[in-house]
Amino acid sequence: MARQEVDADYMAPFLALMDDPDVEELTLDQAHRLRELCLVSYKQQLVDTAQTIHQRFEKAITCYSSGSVGPHSSRNHSRRRVVRGLG
Repeated sequence: MARQEVDADYMAPFLALMDDPDVEELTLDQAHRLRELCLVSYKQQLVDTAQTIHQRFEKAITCYSSGSVGPHSSRNHSRRRVVRGLG
């Protein structure tokens, strides 16, 4: 299966937040502001991802500590298969 190239303007959402989004060239101050907007967005994405991972981890810990998951849970015992005649 061949990969298709997709033209995506990743800067469009950030340029839209600028004072003049249709500008062809950025001044140094505009470039710094654009950089800061991108960094703030990226950092927020990292925080959101970390929070999601933390929530899933806490849920797994809760399930494990309540006994519904783990080596002694009844759910795991029902999934074991006994293979006879080997060994």
